[in-house]
Amino acid sequence: MTGRVPVFASLLTLAIFAATLLFAFLRARKKPVPPPGPPPSSPLAPTILPPVGAATVTPGLAPDKKVCPRCHTMVNVIDVTCFFCGYKFPEEAKPPP
Repeated sequence: MTGRVPVFASLLTLAIFAATLLFAFLRARKKPVPPPGPPPSSPLAPTILPPVGAATVTPGLAPDKKVCPRCHTMVNVIDVTCFFCGYKFPEEAKPPP
């Protein structure tokens, strides 16, 4: 009975070693490189954005609303700060009374 334990342990060690070698061989195998595709297209022209910090009044929506430049939430024109993110609008952006 004592002769079977070392044989079993050696067979188990050999099986683990063989599985490790098989895994390493399959992992290290070079994969075929796909053929090159068409060249990348040219980049689009940059759009002109308003300066950072300027509150924009959207012409298509309600005239008493403006868009927060940080989180793009619609807020009232008379608001000093954005209720969502806390952005403080510049003093120039206030409408005349």
